[in-house]
Amino acid sequence: MAESRKRNTIKNFVFSLSSYILNMGLSFATRTVFIYCLTTEYLGVSGLFTNILSLLSLAELGAGGAFVSLLYKPIAEGDEQKLAVIMKTFKKVYFFMALFVGAVGLSLTPFLKYIIAENSIEKLPLIYILFILNSVVAYVCAAEKALVKANQKMYVITTITQVASIVQYAGQIVVLLLTHNYILFLLVQIICTMAGNIYVSFYSKKKYPYLSRKAEKMDKETKRDVIQKIRGGFCVHAGYVIASGTDSIVISHFLSLTVLGIYSNYLLIIGILQKLVMMIFDSVRASASNFAVSSDPEENYAFFKKMNFLIMMLMGFITTCLIVLFNPFIRLWAGSDYLLDFPLVILASLINFVGWHGIKLPMAIYRDALGLYYKDRYIALLEGILNIVISVVLVRIIGLAGVFLGTIISSVCTTVSGSYLIFKYCFKKSSWYYWRSLLTYLVVISGVAVGAYFLVGLVTSTGWLSFILKTAICVVAVAAAYVLIFHRREEFRYYLDLIKGIGRRKKKS
Repeated sequence: MAESRKRNTIKNFVFSLSSYILNMGLSFATRTVFIYCLTTEYLGVSGLFTNILSLLSLAELGAGGAFVSLLYKPIAEGDEQKLAVIMKTFKKVYFFMALFVGAVGLSLTPFLKYIIAENSIEKLPLIYILFILNSVVAYVCAAEKALVKANQKMYVITTITQVASIVQYAGQIVVLLLTHNYILFLLVQIICTMAGNIYVSFYSKKKYPYLSRKAEKMDKETKRDVIQKIRGGFCVHAGYVIASGTDSIVISHFLSLTVLGIYSNYLLIIGILQKLVMMIFDSVRASASNFAVSSDPEENYAFFKKMNFLIMMLMGFITTCLIVLFNPFIRLWAGSDYLLDFPLVILASLINFVGWHGIKLPMAIYRDALGLYYKDRYIALLEGILNIVISVVLVRIIGLAGVFLGTIISSVCTTVSGSYLIFKYCFKKSSWYYWRSLLTYLVVISGVAVGAYFLVGLVTSTGWLSFILKTAICVVAVAAAYVLIFHRREEFRYYLDLIKGIGRRKKKS
């Protein structure tokens, strides 16, 4: 069982990494052709309609995570009857979500002229309806995808998605070059989304025959559990949306769009790195969740320490590189007019470090695995409220730094309460163990970051070759320091043995 879990984790990671790299290249190529063939207004319309539909997708908040958390235990126990019952309800919920998004989305069509003041784009309502259709189609096989992921087969979804994406990007590039037609561009996307979903549906029915059986009605206890987890999940995700989505509003309202535009360049790079971190941990999420529901508290705590070590080393490495290399890169890429002051760069990097894509990620994985949304609901909402209040107060006093500090302070406060919750219900021990190790990591990461900053500062020349040299110095210095300091730790040896095992298996094959 442990070997199977480890094998699936490695396979998920390899497929996800390949998909990440290929998708970045293909999407960049498509965007380049898009800019060449169409006007910038189409880019604006694309962003606007995507944002409108992302707001409508708030209907899904809580439901997805709640149902997935219910799948892990019956999967571990091989309880196909219970899985069939959960999946039947899961499909119904997502069917009504699709109807909701479609109906509400269509009802907004007459109001587009009030949302968009001026434009020269023809057939704008039709373009908007195609966006709605693509969003609705995405819900069709959401339940089946969740089941495949929960069974630690993320690499299957990745492969299907990747093939569909390659066909989509290639088709869209050809359509743009031959026709310059945005409607055909969107139709290619819809067709590829539908094709990918149909294949997932066929795969899941073949792989999991119990999906085709007639399932009983969900019992009252499970139904009560689902409703409770959906409520908790809604609060958790709503809190996250408030915490992560209000900084831009505060900056644009109290400072200026120019300041927000400068910050957006930094956010773009942080977003790319966040996707990389989530890709790594999405590949282990199902395995970790499976382990969480099938192991005792001590085994779970040992596994949590390994995950926590990995995220601390990864986030320490990323944060140090951001602090040291952010401004040199922005200066070369966008120019000196787009630079933030160095103290602001440190704060912007720390936002990523302390957030849900950072050091709080292992706790989020355990919370999701055990379905602790309901117990965590007020903590998540508190983070969102604290972020708004502190940011609004401090931005009046110290400007942009106040917005950043509001996000950091609210995140740290909820880390205290969140760690208490996870350690109490998952590991049956005091969260002091977590904070003691966290303090050790923070001291080491801070010391290494200061050393890397001064080492890179020795390179005084400018230009891309100098930046590459600075990057190499930073990467090697940080990696060497972590190895030197942590090579005796049990968690370090665990990952070293894991890498050696992969190497031995490759040699045998």
